[in-house]
Amino acid sequence: MNRPVSTLAFALLAMMVAATAYAQFMPKRIWTLTVVVNVPGAVIFVDNQQLPGNQTRVPGGAHNVQVMADGYLTFNASVMMNGDQTFPVNLQPVPPAQPAGFPLSINVNVPDAAVFVDGVQVQGVPIVAPGPHSVQVAAPGYQDYSTSVNVMRPLTLNVVLNPLDRPSTLTFVIPRPYLDPDMHPDDPRSAVRIFIDGMLVNPHSELERIAVQPGRHRIRVASGAFSVELGDMEVRPRTNYVLELGMDVKVRVSREGAY
Repeated sequence: MNRPVSTLAFALLAMMVAATAYAQFMPKRIWTLTVVVNVPGAVIFVDNQQLPGNQTRVPGGAHNVQVMADGYLTFNASVMMNGDQTFPVNLQPVPPAQPAGFPLSINVNVPDAAVFVDGVQVQGVPIVAPGPHSVQVAAPGYQDYSTSVNVMRPLTLNVVLNPLDRPSTLTFVIPRPYLDPDMHPDDPRSAVRIFIDGMLVNPHSELERIAVQPGRHRIRVASGAFSVELGDMEVRPRTNYVLELGMDVKVRVSREGAY
């Protein structure tokens, strides 16, 4: 009873061995692989072998495809062959090289203004790296200028500096009759002193272009020979004033007794 089962098992084993041997020695199917590239003249490699054209015959299974062309990125991919196949390849151009920098022209309405880019003073037209940069411009008597620019191409920046709010000035003209002829030039009592709101503003006896902020001020002029209170004066912004002292003469008449 056991002999037929053993015989059947042996027969099945023999068939499996025969099938394996047949599969090992049976030649594989050969298929045609056509590589179509969007760039004329591209060089095509299949399994690291350069093709004379764009077509080759390969056995079934996975194969490596590599395509190269000047000015384009190298293409690498794997293709599974189980029949004749057309394989499209779309090469991408190499991105243009990023420039080292771009010219940044800064035109200022004030000659000899100091220009700073990223905190460093520059002369002429600087070349700056692509990307954001800070720009500062300064000049005496003008408000500082500051901004940020994103330089992605040659750029021109026009800068208009605004004048500072300069104080007004007072210039005093003192007539000679106000000066004491008995005083000497080196006598401190001869010095004319200017007081604005009770504060001495000409410590060196200067009389011209004395700075004063806009607004209402009380002004007094004094020396060893006189003291004149000018009272309140309204000073306008960025205005220069000349104050000339005058002499008012009052005549008193008295009649003496008759002779």
